[in-house]
Amino acid sequence: MLQAQGIVARLSQAPVITYSTPVDSVENEDGSVTRTRHYSTAGVIVSELLAFQTRTPFFSVGYIDPAIRDTARIFAVDDTNVMDALRQLQNSQPAGRSGFLWIDDQNKLQWRLRVGIDRAVLSSSLPTPSLRGATVRMCLDEMATRVYLFGALKTTDTFTSLTDAGQPNDYIQANTGTYGVRSARRTDNRIKYPETLLAAARRILAETSVPYYEVEVDTVDLVKADGDYGAVDLWPGSEYRIDDDTASPLSGVYLTAQSVTYDLSNPLATGIKLANRARRLSDIFDRILGQLNPTVDEETLLENWEAEEDGDPYPRHFGRMVARAMEEATAPDTPDNQGVNDDCPDHR
Repeated sequence: MLQAQGIVARLSQAPVITYSTPVDSVENEDGSVTRTRHYSTAGVIVSELLAFQTRTPFFSVGYIDPAIRDTARIFAVDDTNVMDALRQLQNSQPAGRSGFLWIDDQNKLQWRLRVGIDRAVLSSSLPTPSLRGATVRMCLDEMATRVYLFGALKTTDTFTSLTDAGQPNDYIQANTGTYGVRSARRTDNRIKYPETLLAAARRILAETSVPYYEVEVDTVDLVKADGDYGAVDLWPGSEYRIDDDTASPLSGVYLTAQSVTYDLSNPLATGIKLANRARRLSDIFDRILGQLNPTVDEETLLENWEAEEDGDPYPRHFGRMVARAMEEATAPDTPDNQGVNDDCPDHR
């Protein structure tokens, strides 16, 4: 059996023993130490994480969308690798701004808000109609308007909670006036920092506090036809707004295209399935928390350490990575699906 990995997977082989945005330490009169963690922008954090690479050719920073690059974050990781640290940073971004990460053919890391076409409208009334009909399904059974999220143990019987991040309660909530209080609770003892806990809870709440909508659209893909109609192109992963009376519950809401299906006997007739979020609460929790807290591949980490040469002037990877980061900082030539259950009502 042949297994292939994308080039970006090489970042998962670059261990990060510990990383944090700047921390000031002040010794108090009683001998205790007060540590204050400071913010860095996502662009700075990405550059510093890439300095942990250990294999050539090294990846450098390409284009990062300004909405992502300039986002300020308090960020810390331990016992992980560069790829997983970048995924944690990606998932700490505000909802709708996590974007897409990849390595291009120039070995540059790209981070864009979206791929494919920019947001577009599928309409039956524009001069170039691209919509022939839509079926909208809404489900209210998989919602959480109040999220309780707990992290690692602080004491033998007390978990890190959202109150440690400055919240008045150990939950955050949204849309309770519209949909009532629908609670969901999760504990993840891998989350040690209150800031990370709050960022994860906000990401989860942003998705779970609105109903799940699935839209099946019957369209005409005029982009594939002869002639220039100025029509909207259809891409999986792109976002579309449905401008049609049958989709009135979703007025103003952009949905992500989950799949695009063509009828080969009539290529202009196209079916698209769109959704505003994952359907099941467990999928949302698992995805966000799983990407914030990846497991450590200890065998790969140990293998990399054991492969070091005896004459290595820097003991273990940590010393080597710190030294390399310092060298690069001073180097003058350093380059900058799932279908909806029957219990969901149809709106036709």
